[in-house]
Amino acid sequence: MPALTSRRVLLLVFGVASAWWITLGLMAALTSNPPVLNVAQILGARLIIEARAVDTDDAVEVIRVYSTDHIEPPSKRIVVANLKDVLATLKANDSCLVPLSPDGYGAWVVPGWQFVDKGRKKSIPLIYPANDTTRSRLKQILEQDKREILDRPIELDR
Repeated sequence: MPALTSRRVLLLVFGVASAWWITLGLMAALTSNPPVLNVAQILGARLIIEARAVDTDDAVEVIRVYSTDHIEPPSKRIVVANLKDVLATLKANDSCLVPLSPDGYGAWVVPGWQFVDKGRKKSIPLIYPANDTTRSRLKQILEQDKREILDRPIELDR
């Protein structure tokens, strides 16, 4: 009789442990963290677009412009000098959010992440899959930056 009781306890413990591992596996598979937009990269970019891949490996098709410091909107196709570094991400998604900075030679480059604690060091260039979460986070970053600039007092020389 004691062997039967310990066997039941062992089966119960094994069943609970199995259910726990299955639950953890399902949670890991079905829930994930949304992509994190690097605020320094976004705010340092001179042009932020939603783009998709085209037939060439050095240009993107502009779908939407989120932020620019130019008066005129960019053309439908933009040449990106380091597009090959992010081409896999661009082709894997329908469209991506692409922060861009001028390269000084008439083209654009995708800047890397900027780390606050590493000075001017940058990582590899990075773009973000365009979905509702990343679009709303991008808008939130841009609106917050605009609000902070407008809320600062302006010192006038007199």
